[in-house]
Amino acid sequence: MATPTTKTEFKAWCKRKLGYPVIDINIDNDQLDDRVDEALEFYGKFMGSGMQRVYLKHKVTQQDKDRSLTNTLETATATGTAASEIGTSFLDGAVSAAGTSIQLTDATSFPKIGTVTIAADATPNAEETVTYTAKVGNILTTAALANNHISGTAVTLKVTADWGIGQGYLPMPDNILSVLRILPFSDRGNLNMFDIRYQLRLNDLYDFSSISVIHYQMTMWQLDLLDMLLVGEKPIQFNIHQKRLYINMDWANDIAVNEYLIIECFRKLDPDQYTEVWNDFWLKRYATALIKRQWGENLIKFQGVTLLGGVQMNGETIYNEAIREIGELEEQGRLTYEEPLMFDIG
Repeated sequence: MATPTTKTEFKAWCKRKLGYPVIDINIDNDQLDDRVDEALEFYGKFMGSGMQRVYLKHKVTQQDKDRSLTNTLETATATGTAASEIGTSFLDGAVSAAGTSIQLTDATSFPKIGTVTIAADATPNAEETVTYTAKVGNILTTAALANNHISGTAVTLKVTADWGIGQGYLPMPDNILSVLRILPFSDRGNLNMFDIRYQLRLNDLYDFSSISVIHYQMTMWQLDLLDMLLVGEKPIQFNIHQKRLYINMDWANDIAVNEYLIIECFRKLDPDQYTEVWNDFWLKRYATALIKRQWGENLIKFQGVTLLGGVQMNGETIYNEAIREIGELEEQGRLTYEEPLMFDIG
């Protein structure tokens, strides 16, 4: 059991590191699970050994293409009640239920057709929303009113907008941390004799023993630059909590059914599948420090209590030591083991 390969063995190792069973570790098993999960979360998100760059491939289906051509609809309503924010006026005279017009004190800020909300009043008459189809002066021609309303009741223009949210996305597997890109759509594997790349290889690289490849390499870089500027890569959006990869492309024409999308991404290692994770040197120390902090938090409320034999609990000291160790380990992890930022220098 010196080398943990399961979560149970890992928890036992951490407890022994803190002194168990020579001394009792005052922490519940659920708290122990929580601290181990917290350590795994940090390890998987920031440590280079806790994640892996992978290439996932997805075979496009007709269902993917059909869904991408549809939208989910969402209606947004403008907020605000001040006249400077939204059209607002007042009834100029009482109106009765079943009436088909209302007169306002000032309808200048109201369009020719629209929808208004007549506020509730103290009579009481309930609030209602009604559509009007014409405006003449300060008089709005409405659908039949449902309620009576007294003079001076506030009338507010209801402004809404319908939005379509595209469904051009792919559900992603669990433990995906980030998506870097979709490999470019290109025909580099299908060159023909009229392709410039084919001609370069035919005419300039027929004899590698006497021809320098420097010019060829620079030319290929130039072609790649032109391809990036004129064609570019497909823009993508991914959120780790949403688990959806949105691909902004013409799904109807850019890709066909049964073609593959190759996605480059980072994926968190599953310790249940790759059991060597449980024996990671940094992870064991970090999880132990988190458990130690929880132990100190549990004992702090007994600070100063004297036990039999005159022994006093000192949870604050345990807690402060754990806080210091956690800070040092997180700094070491981010500076030493984290994947470097991908940027150009120069």
